[in-house]
Amino acid sequence: MAAKSAFELLERIDNARPLGQQLELFVEFMLRSCELIVENVPSAAQHALGVARRYWSGQSTSAELEYARVTCWRYLDSIGASTKTADPAVWGTRAVLCVLYPTLKDQDPVELAHWFVTLTSKVSDIDQQQRAILAELFDQEASSP
Repeated sequence: MAAKSAFELLERIDNARPLGQQLELFVEFMLRSCELIVENVPSAAQHALGVARRYWSGQSTSAELEYARVTCWRYLDSIGASTKTADPAVWGTRAVLCVLYPTLKDQDPVELAHWFVTLTSKVSDIDQQQRAILAELFDQEASSP
């Protein structure tokens, strides 16, 4: 039976093999998803996404990642993001923030997955593309019943 949403597919993948054991693939999923919404985020988040891509491929430092993260938080603070709940740029920046931490080991991957998919869905309807990314990255787990 086909998954009805990206989050449902992430749950299926986690049930087949915990996302916590596949963090590199999970991060790649989040990076690719952010790249799908990059046109809807401010320049600070666009730059930060590039830093994250380089960091997760071993070409950037944790200090650069931290600077990008702080820059995104400053952007959100500067526009009063806590009150701009309908602004796709806010949701997109928050999605980018998910890949701006040097480790995800302190996070519950399923909870993060739910939050991340929720964030991206508030920016653009990319659920179908996300399911395709998941199917590509987690081929065996994604096809498990």
